[in-house]
Amino acid sequence: MLVAGLISYWSVVTAPPPITLEIPPSTGADTMQATTIPSDLAWFDPRHAIAYATLALSLEYALDYRETTSPQTDERRSYERTIARMALLVLVVTIGYGALMEAGQLFRPDRVASLADAASNGIGATAALVLSGLERWT
Repeated sequence: MLVAGLISYWSVVTAPPPITLEIPPSTGADTMQATTIPSDLAWFDPRHAIAYATLALSLEYALDYRETTSPQTDERRSYERTIARMALLVLVVTIGYGALMEAGQLFRPDRVASLADAASNGIGATAALVLSGLERWT
């Protein structure tokens, strides 16, 4: 809940800070204020990927399914199916939450909603779950 709350706060509630560009002294200007650079100019935003990877791992940890029986063949397959379903549920919830946050930005004049950000969210969540799955199976 904490991770989701922080993502919501930074996505919808707060306005992004202005970016200050410093111009070399040879041009005669000391500093120049630039408008906020929309995040959809860069296709992949690592800040989004990190935030949603953290959310996915937090959800996975909260819903952690632990094997309580000996890993017999049929029981092991059932366990693997349960893990796969849990990972799919976490991925759907995380990507849905990211889409909801992007939709919320549509109603904020100082924010920019973009499909590139939503894609970055999904890539971060997917990468985190894949790496977590690889760790689980080793």
